[in-house]
Amino acid sequence: MIKSKLQDVSVRAMSVGSFMVIAIPALVILICTGFLDSNNFTQPKLVDSLIYVAILGVVGTGVTIIVFNRLIQITSPVFSTSVTYLAPVVGILWGVLDGEKFGVFHLGATVVILFGVYGVNSNRRNKKGNPPT
Repeated sequence: MIKSKLQDVSVRAMSVGSFMVIAIPALVILICTGFLDSNNFTQPKLVDSLIYVAILGVVGTGVTIIVFNRLIQITSPVFSTSVTYLAPVVGILWGVLDGEKFGVFHLGATVVILFGVYGVNSNRRNKKGNPPT
């Protein structure tokens, strides 16, 4: 869709639009859980955690979506989906660099994720009549 129908739309506009659509249900969930009604905002650990989640959302997710949408616009969708294969690897590397443990269970979960991504992409190619690679 991005490559064929949204080629002339700014990647920032697409990203902002995506976040605006998800913001509505997110706010409803936030209000319904009573999170905003609590007096927990006086606790320093909660405030620090919320700041870090906001940074992760803006920098991590926001910038990634902008870069991914631009990648789709300037390349082919097939090439840009290869990023999906690299995401778990990059996540693992960041975790290991941060001192997190990576065991056999994590390796197995990574393999399951990569096979799932491969399965989804190979089904798309087969439905279009292209032979799987």
